[in-house]
Amino acid sequence: MEYTEGLAKEVLVILFRAFPGQFVLIGGGALHWIFHSPRLSVDLDLKPLPPPAKELTKQLAGILNRELASWSIARGTAIECLSDPSGQAVRLLADGRPVLHVELAALAPVNGREKHLLQSDSFQSEIIVTPDIHQLLFSKAAALLKRSQVKGRDVFDIWFLQSRGAILDKTAFADWLKWEELDSEDLQKT
Repeated sequence: MEYTEGLAKEVLVILFRAFPGQFVLIGGGALHWIFHSPRLSVDLDLKPLPPPAKELTKQLAGILNRELASWSIARGTAIECLSDPSGQAVRLLADGRPVLHVELAALAPVNGREKHLLQSDSFQSEIIVTPDIHQLLFSKAAALLKRSQVKGRDVFDIWFLQSRGAILDKTAFADWLKWEELDSEDLQKT
């Protein structure tokens, strides 16, 4: 697990440095790396601020392969980053086994409002942009409603955010529900 945590921090620093102002870190990764949730996520969800460029996942994989080369040599392992354009994601493999997943997320509308300094194990650091805790709660509640099955991690994340003082903007959430065309019958099915 420590290996994955170090790799995740390196990936965040590399991507936010290579694509300044183009992503917001959301989801469980934001909760763990920035807001110190005890739940480790092996997914890094990045919401592109402008619409994603064509073949962006190929660009991400190429930069990660190049920039992680020395990191992986120092640890005696082979890191390979593979673009998965159909899933809008990059899969990271260590010695052929999956260890991390970077996804371009298209969840509920969030934007970056907070900037946080993250230092990686290689002593490089970068500013990581996240929504505030209230927007993270909004996106977690939206994700929970859009899933076909309830996931315990979403419930934990909602509890964690509320324990940190996050408040759901009920009016904005009701408006989002209307745009998503989710009504009480749809919600009862989920």
